Amino acid sequence: MSADDLVGETRMSSIKAAKKALRRSIAQAIASVSPDDRAQASVAMVARVRAHPAYAHTRAVGMFLSMADREIDTMPLVQAALADGKRVYVPKCMSRTAMTLLRVDAIEEIDEYQKTEWGIPEPGNLTSDGSKRDAFETAEFGEATGDKDTPLLVCPGVAFSEGGRRLGHGAGYYDRYLNNIRRSHGNKSVATLGIGLACQLVACDEDIPWEEATDVLMDDVITL
Repeated sequence: MSADDLVGETRMSSIKAAKKALRRSIAQAIASVSPDDRAQASVAMVARVRAHPAYAHTRAVGMFLSMADREIDTMPLVQAALADGKRVYVPKCMSRTAMTLLRVDAIEEIDEYQKTEWGIPEPGNLTSDGSKRDAFETAEFGEATGDKDTPLLVCPGVAFSEGGRRLGHGAGYYDRYLNNIRRSHGNKSVATLGIGLACQLVACDEDIPWEEATDVLMDDVITL
């Protein structure tokens, strides 16, 4: 191993250790948030997202479904988006490294989803008629591209910075998905919005360890 390789490996190990420590610290902060406070923040988030230009100017919204007790509850937001006439898409893990976005047409569908090992409701398999195909592979989602109507992906995270840095849970699903989409469709093909609880916002960008080659900046962040 060359000296440069050794330096790179040491740096990566340091970043991974720092991310692990920050995840542990934020998890403790989230655990201290009462169920009532979490519920209030989840309801208040609806108005904040609805008022956001990226939401107002799109007909298509990708939305994560929350891990119970570990994230802000997005069910009020999903229900609001459906009521607003948005085309709503939610994630499905296709493997240990890849996810897709599938359309949900009614809030009642989510009640029927099976839960993953992380307790996240997840849609079933893709249908033969393509109605549940990946959002970015369907013509209907493609209609929502353009300067004034860019699809919005609302992203989860463990921690966020005001500058748009996001620390995920460690599996890399959203970073890989967004990097793949932007390589295929361009950097402006999808808008990103990170949302979370107030305790998930760090003081400055540098507080979130960053890997330029893989980590994806959020276009904006809202925490409550």
